Amino acid sequence: MVGLLTALPDTQLWRRLEREGRLLAESSGNNTDCSLNFIPKMDTARLVEGYKAILQTIYSPAEYYSRALDCLARLAQGTPEPRRRAFISDIASLARVTLTLGVRDPARMEFWRYIGRALTEHRERFAQAVTLAAMGYHFRKLTESYCR
Repeated sequence: MVGLLTALPDTQLWRRLEREGRLLAESSGNNTDCSLNFIPKMDTARLVEGYKAILQTIYSPAEYYSRALDCLARLAQGTPEPRRRAFISDIASLARVTLTLGVRDPARMEFWRYIGRALTEHRERFAQAVTLAAMGYHFRKLTESYCR
């Protein structure tokens, strides 16, 4: 994940920014919503636009799925965690993810490429592959809402 710097109360950064008169407000606790609680030395608009560009790049489907496959490759070296949910629940989750990402999403071709590679290269980690795909979709939707 990537976030903007936030000055938290009672930290060295908070005290320094307060002394310099650059503190704007308390931290909202959300460092991903494109807001700052201090005046940066860099132009604020340029900083926020750069942050948005980073978000749009790292959560683009091709970039994200590539990193997810790298993650699966590292996970594949251990033994899979035991499954705790019921089979019906797993099938329902797979159906929702497949419908959302594999049918409705404009980036569905990237999803199917990812799923194909996950099945051929990381079959034993398929459940994690689907979970990572859903997480990427969530991050992409958050990015879209922040970057409007």
